[in-house]
Amino acid sequence: MIYFLAAQPCQIQPEAAAVDCGLPQDELVDSHCEEDQCSSDEGEPVIDTVFSVVDQPGCVNLMSASSGVVVREPADADSPDGYSWTSEDVTSQEIPFPWKPGLQCPMYPATPYDFFRCVIGKRFYMIFINQVNKCAFEMGVETKTPSRKKKPKSKTLVSQWKTLSEDQLEIWLAILIQMGGIQNPSFTHYWSSEIMHKSSFFSEVAMTKDRWLGIMQTLHFMGRPSGSEKTEPFFKAGPLVTCFNEQMKKLYVPDRELCVEEPVILWKGRLVPWGFLKDKKDATKLHTVSEPGGLILRFYTDKMDISDESAASKVVRRVLADFMDKGHSIFMARCYTGVDLCHELLSRQVHTTGPLLPTRKNIPERILTSNPQPENVVYTRSNHGVVVMKFTDNIDQYLFVSSEFNPFLLKSTYKSFSKLKPEAITAYDKFISGISNSYCHLSDYGAVLQHTTSHVRITIHLIEIAVYNAFVLYKKYSTNCLDFAAFRADLVRRLAGLKKSFKK
Repeated sequence: MIYFLAAQPCQIQPEAAAVDCGLPQDELVDSHCEEDQCSSDEGEPVIDTVFSVVDQPGCVNLMSASSGVVVREPADADSPDGYSWTSEDVTSQEIPFPWKPGLQCPMYPATPYDFFRCVIGKRFYMIFINQVNKCAFEMGVETKTPSRKKKPKSKTLVSQWKTLSEDQLEIWLAILIQMGGIQNPSFTHYWSSEIMHKSSFFSEVAMTKDRWLGIMQTLHFMGRPSGSEKTEPFFKAGPLVTCFNEQMKKLYVPDRELCVEEPVILWKGRLVPWGFLKDKKDATKLHTVSEPGGLILRFYTDKMDISDESAASKVVRRVLADFMDKGHSIFMARCYTGVDLCHELLSRQVHTTGPLLPTRKNIPERILTSNPQPENVVYTRSNHGVVVMKFTDNIDQYLFVSSEFNPFLLKSTYKSFSKLKPEAITAYDKFISGISNSYCHLSDYGAVLQHTTSHVRITIHLIEIAVYNAFVLYKKYSTNCLDFAAFRADLVRRLAGLKKSFKK
């Protein structure tokens, strides 16, 4: 059943929540310009009016059903679960969420270092130390016994390798994290004596340049891979990615609302949203599942072309494997969403909301060809309660799908103006806006990534995610008030073993 909704206001209940929208409302939150992510001049909106379905002629049934007659329009033959589009007013399923979100620690951490160790986990340290020492030993043997085709090397960074210990690993991490806030052309410039590049920190820590670069050279976290493991993208960093995901699963129970945002690409040392590099189909994409507050819960890499709907669905199934059948509500970017995927996730007790690409399968033709007037919405429901809608504001049109929210219009009031939006789009803007904070914090170490191989970039990015997650949990559960820069500084001092502590 397809409706036009017109603006007929009625007062909302007092308990209606305010909408926290961090991006301009005249465009969807799928573009990742840094200026749009980090700031917004519109202010915080407040919903003060709700708009509901009105009588004819404001409500137009495009399926031409007679009064009291239920009309069903079947989807394509290859659609799952045999769903169909209907004129019947089907309500969305209410999926219970019985879990208690929060940090699963017997004793809450107190300092930035404590939070970082909780997020990174002991197993991360063990894998890192064991595999680096093993790789350094194998590289040292190859250096001492070169093949006939290769000339013997005089000396390398690992030819006189000393076993890596946990204390040295923490110093190495401290130097790496400190590099994230300092822009230099290359690694060697951080230890330069020139006044333009000189930093007293790198000369005070108990690790030389050659030792640090030697550890960087041996970042290989898997032994001789089998045939199936070689097909996995960046299998060299695979154990660390798996370790991070398992640690976050044990450490934290997430809220009901989760976000699967547009993937990013480590391109020329920067975090670039996939939407800006769609022509780089074979580039490595970093997919994450996050809380609306920015806490990254799962991390996954692949090279699949997600412009293909089946490939995008495979990615979603993989990153959401730990959240199925638990009653979560997922807000997804348009590169992932699909009508079939929304029905599939609903059968697994997962609600889905997000913008749709018009090229996706099984979108009702009447929705695609409709042209609603400004501040009006056209929608239809499936017999399972999934809503596909098209909304027009003063500038653009938006195609959305949701298995949880209604298309009824809400009025959001800002500092100097107000806007009408469907409930689904308002909720999407509210919960997806906080994800921009993580992109802003994770983009300040780009100069470091320009001089490393691909699997090392993944490793460095994973460590930065752990630092940011530790900061998010620190702000949520600690009584102190350090900002992100002060948090990093305190963490670096503790990892490096420097006596001076930061006090704000």
